[in-house]
Amino acid sequence: MVKVHLIIILFVSSIFITCQSNKENNTIIGEWFFVVEEEDTVYNEVFISNEHFVYYLDMQGFMPKQTYRMSADSIIFSYTSNEGSVDIGYNPILEVVGEDEFKLQYKGRTLIFRRLQDTVFTIDSIRNESDINLFEYHFYKRRNKYFFNLGYEVDTIINEVLIEEETIEPTI
Repeated sequence: MVKVHLIIILFVSSIFITCQSNKENNTIIGEWFFVVEEEDTVYNEVFISNEHFVYYLDMQGFMPKQTYRMSADSIIFSYTSNEGSVDIGYNPILEVVGEDEFKLQYKGRTLIFRRLQDTVFTIDSIRNESDINLFEYHFYKRRNKYFFNLGYEVDTIINEVLIEEETIEPTI
């Protein structure tokens, strides 16, 4: 009985959080990918959802992945240590460039998010507006080429499409 109550509480809480997120971050919810203006930083993969933006940074290939969960009003940096998972919150500077682009600046870094203009894959049997939240979007760089795929889980690739690499001029 306690377990059922706990599940109901968690479910209601998740709905509330989602509604709050939609209300506060309405201008940037959608499908986005990011470009980084730092030449010395390599981001291996990006997880993008409708409610917030998540990307994982693998520093050396052997290090635990560092996770950034991003929204319009917060960036949470998580890392795994001997004491467990630790979250550190940052308040970024948000600049909405237009309907299809916005920038986040924090701790000397600038991330540019651009809305995906075209559908790069067609999986009509599973991808529609009603079940889009069931899937994760993967956008990552491999051998200087960007790939975008859609999968149920991290290790399950349903479709993979090569995307042209963009060159971003560093800001002064």
